[in-house]
Amino acid sequence: MNSFLLVPPATLRLALTAMAGRCPDVWLVGGAVRDLLLGRASADFDLTVAGSGKAFAEELRGQLGEGSLVQLGDNDEDAIRLVWRGFDIDIASLRGGAQSIEEDLRLRDYTIGAMALPLLPLLRNEAVAVIDPLGGRIDLEHRILRVCPDAFAADPLRMLRGYRLAGQLTMTMTADTRQAIVAEAAAITTVAAERICHELDILLDQPRGGEQFPVMWDDGLLPHILPELAKGDGVSQPDFHHLDVLRHNLQALLEVEKLLSGEIAPLPEAVAALAGEPRRHRLLKYAALLHDVGKPQVTGMKNDRVTFHGHDAAGGKAFLDIAARLRWSGQDAKSVAALIAMHMRPFHLCNSRRAGKLTDKAILRLCRDAGEMLPELFLLAMADSLASHGRLKPPEMEQEVAELYRLTMTMYERRFRPVLAAPRLVSGQDLIEIFGLAPGPFFAKLLRQIEDARLEGRVTSREEALALIARMTENR
Repeated sequence: MNSFLLVPPATLRLALTAMAGRCPDVWLVGGAVRDLLLGRASADFDLTVAGSGKAFAEELRGQLGEGSLVQLGDNDEDAIRLVWRGFDIDIASLRGGAQSIEEDLRLRDYTIGAMALPLLPLLRNEAVAVIDPLGGRIDLEHRILRVCPDAFAADPLRMLRGYRLAGQLTMTMTADTRQAIVAEAAAITTVAAERICHELDILLDQPRGGEQFPVMWDDGLLPHILPELAKGDGVSQPDFHHLDVLRHNLQALLEVEKLLSGEIAPLPEAVAALAGEPRRHRLLKYAALLHDVGKPQVTGMKNDRVTFHGHDAAGGKAFLDIAARLRWSGQDAKSVAALIAMHMRPFHLCNSRRAGKLTDKAILRLCRDAGEMLPELFLLAMADSLASHGRLKPPEMEQEVAELYRLTMTMYERRFRPVLAAPRLVSGQDLIEIFGLAPGPFFAKLLRQIEDARLEGRVTSREEALALIARMTENR
């Protein structure tokens, strides 16, 4: 979506000027005014009209000669989006029965978004006063985020949106705003999962959005959004760690953001592999935030020492439940669940390498299982290590993870990628026609073992692959 910078394109400007000349009660509102006062480009161009928003939008489309209209919110809301040449113009009538623009602004979420400018003088470059009934301009100057009266009762999602705005605009919530969230946090559970997920995505798309999660925890909102994460509160860990499970998860998210931003750079090659891919950044952040979510359900004791055997696999399964609740797409859910389920494997391989027992076979299996997510997996492991400062942590852990990543990627490029690019030696159809096998668990296991053998160099031709299958099936 294009930005309007500080003024709309000339064609749209002329059409809006003509419309505002006939309908003077039209105002630029919300984020567009905020960004205009900040002197920054805005993705918002929101208009409020005293009459019908839909009628205004239809007439504006007629003036422009093209564009499409999209209903916003429920069908009974008089709010509509005009999409024109890649620009979005959101148009709405006065909200909530308001009789004036001042009343409308008082019904918004935060004071910095509760400002308006009369559209016609603005388009004519005339001097114009900001309509600001709640002191939003002063709050904006002081980088303060203050909730409007009764805003959270009207829409509890506004609580979550506040943290997004605080991170996005580098602002600080007022104490009264945070206290209001503490009082009303439980109401977030009444909000549709899709809306919550959308706000979380926007928050994590920010370079330092993770910094808001500890604040959300302190204010009591995070436990209602991610109750599985909250189960780690107070769950102590072995002396490899210095934090409990919850706070370790939160710290791992912060470490991932430091890695992705380049603030710390033990794995620059992995970061470079994700350059320009915000979706992969976001999914990695989710994986970091929830990488140990399986620990509370597998907590045990052995020799007076807490254990979490199988927490990685348990965490992967737990994340699938979280993703289902938040209405994630299947592919994104599987990707994050896989990262969580595999996040201990780089450490296991580091242990093997330290003991002189690391094999090519183990590395190749990791290549096979992680595939294109190897950069994310090692960045997750690095963040996990950076978030741990217990007395039993190996002193060179981060260096070991970085060296293992480079070794793994070298093997991936030299041995694994060529196999992926080459035709398969044996197909499922071969198993059916030559060996009379039916698709099923054993069928899939055979195909996987043939690929493993090929990666390890034990089979190099179709004939060798068929002979291996014959040996594997002769006693079945």
